[in-house]
Amino acid sequence: MSSIALSVTFTCLPEHLAAIVSALVQHRVRSLQTEPGTLQFEIMTPDDKADSIILFELYASQQAMETHMEGSSLAQFRAETEGQILTINVETCSHHR
Repeated sequence: MSSIALSVTFTCLPEHLAAIVSALVQHRVRSLQTEPGTLQFEIMTPDDKADSIILFELYASQQAMETHMEGSSLAQFRAETEGQILTINVETCSHHR
């Protein structure tokens, strides 16, 4: 069975970038510590775009991804960044080892 990968792109106003990245770092720590099926959570900021954040997330299974999506850490991140994120684009991919 293949694992599930997400590629997530956020756009925001440049003045919110640092706060969103900080909230994402804490979200990553919580997710990796408390969600056994969360395998990888990478946060990247493109050098040529002051308004973008790209995430790469890897989950052991569809169920692990659903657990993450319904979890308290994501809810906390959403509350902390409410009104700061302009758009979110999510690509769900099968990850083959």
